[in-house]
Amino acid sequence: MSAAFTRDDAWDCDVLVVGGGLVGLAASMFPAQQGLRVWVVERHASTSSHPKLRGVSARTMELYRSAGIEEAVRAAGENHFGVAIGDTEMVDWRIVKRGEGDAPILVEPDQTYLMKPGDSHLYDVGAVHSPNRRGLTKLVRIEGKNLDHVKRSNIKAA
Repeated sequence: MSAAFTRDDAWDCDVLVVGGGLVGLAASMFPAQQGLRVWVVERHASTSSHPKLRGVSARTMELYRSAGIEEAVRAAGENHFGVAIGDTEMVDWRIVKRGEGDAPILVEPDQTYLMKPGDSHLYDVGAVHSPNRRGLTKLVRIEGKNLDHVKRSNIKAA
């Protein structure tokens, strides 16, 4: 601390947060919204040029929503490291006729629903579903095995 630093009312605060990273900024936001005087001190003069966030949990987004910044956080998001961004309309299909030989399996829409970033869905083996993406969207898909070389079924809308 510099010898020139003196305490007076101009430097007084209710909460002092050391570090202006992701946690420090979030930690400063909530008491500030409650009317507390918050100071954030950070050793770096500017923001980092490297991404520091790989994903946001559903609970974190709930907190951002309660703080009124959810849309701003979503809008500022970038597509790094497989983080899901954008909405995806999903369609679950009902099989109406099993294909025989080279004939396709015929399906019709059963249910349509919207998946938002942070949502997840578990599909039963053999379930037919398809995404409809409008605009920039990236999904993280987790399979029980590598499906790169699995032959896909011949499925057509009835």
